[in-house]
Amino acid sequence: MPCRGARPVFMVASTIQTAQNQIPAMLAHALPQRATVPPSAEGLKRQLTLTTALVMACHALLFWGLPNWWTQDHPDHPSESFITRMITPAPPVPAPPAEAPPPPPPPPRPSTADKPPPRPKPLPRQRPAPTATEKPQNRPPQEASPSEKTAPLPSLLVPRTGATFGGTALPEPIAPLLAEAEDVAARAQIKADGDAPAMVPSAGDLSYQVTGLSNGIAYNNGISTLTWRHDGISYDSKWYFYHVKIGEDTLRASGLITPQGLAPVTALQRTKADQSVRFDYSARRIRFTPGETDSELPAGGAWDRFSALIQLSALLAAAPERYPPGTAVRIALTGQGDVAPAAFAVEAEEPLAALNGKTLKTVRLVHRPTREGDPKIEVWLGPQIEYLPVRLRITQPNGDFAEHTVQQAVAVTVPFYQPPAQPSAPAAIAPAQ
Repeated sequence: MPCRGARPVFMVASTIQTAQNQIPAMLAHALPQRATVPPSAEGLKRQLTLTTALVMACHALLFWGLPNWWTQDHPDHPSESFITRMITPAPPVPAPPAEAPPPPPPPPRPSTADKPPPRPKPLPRQRPAPTATEKPQNRPPQEASPSEKTAPLPSLLVPRTGATFGGTALPEPIAPLLAEAEDVAARAQIKADGDAPAMVPSAGDLSYQVTGLSNGIAYNNGISTLTWRHDGISYDSKWYFYHVKIGEDTLRASGLITPQGLAPVTALQRTKADQSVRFDYSARRIRFTPGETDSELPAGGAWDRFSALIQLSALLAAAPERYPPGTAVRIALTGQGDVAPAAFAVEAEEPLAALNGKTLKTVRLVHRPTREGDPKIEVWLGPQIEYLPVRLRITQPNGDFAEHTVQQAVAVTVPFYQPPAQPSAPAAIAPAQ
């Protein structure tokens, strides 16, 4: 639609048409009314001049348009003019200055669903699974510690691999030590006496290098062996040591394996004077030979010197957090014809060189004698060999001592005892006819 005050093209055409229609009238007005007579030369000249002026005026009107008084408020042509405007293009928008690259977006915050699962609590110490050639031992259930916080170290007490030369005897089954009724009664009594959890070490053969002092003469070429045998129900083991300057010093013990650890039945100490001990759980007596003396079996049980070492191993293996440095393990220990309470003080952990060049973590326990004539006992238990002794040092009141340091440790499997088959009764012979 045309805007008000604009002069469209059709207005020019209308103006031309109006001029053409008005020219004759204007000519008729301008020319005098005369009779039709042939014009003279002068008259023709005036007519041509007038006509030329009119034509030029019409052309001027067409070119410059009608005056405002003609078109203003004309009934047929409203006062609208056509205005041509120059559109100035907008100045170009300057390019934005170069900006530094945006910083990398921050990493997304992990949602609750993306959080890693809580670290599982370490499981209580367990025995390594038997190899394919080993038969699992039918052990009574051992009470594990629910509050153990650290994972156990890998055990170095493993079966011997490869071929061996020499007459190494295979472990023999352990025959029952007590009659069935007496065995049941003894286990019930032991269960009522003790409540500390225990985990006995696996059966194994250990050899030790021995250095010491005897009558003021030092030696460093001794060898001792620990033959630790059990089938999970009973044990029969010994610690053997012999030296030409000292003689024999052998400890042997047999007894029952229970959830509370070791319950010795018989013990033998073979030195210059042999001594044997018998534990009678039904009568609650400990009987010594020679001398034929006896003592009361204390509540909580008692142990001979050899069984005491393995009992300490079983207690620390089952619950090491119960025995931090500064505490003491208290047990009843048999001596020369009697039994007395003994305390093994737990000291700081100590690394030791053992097993032919390895460094083993150990826990040192010390028993200081409370009676005249008793030896001082120091034992270093190694978690890496299931808390069996890594080192044992026994010091006599006169200063003589023997120190045993483990050089080899090999796990073995003890077969179960099979009772001999009863001979069948001979078939009756039919009487001759």
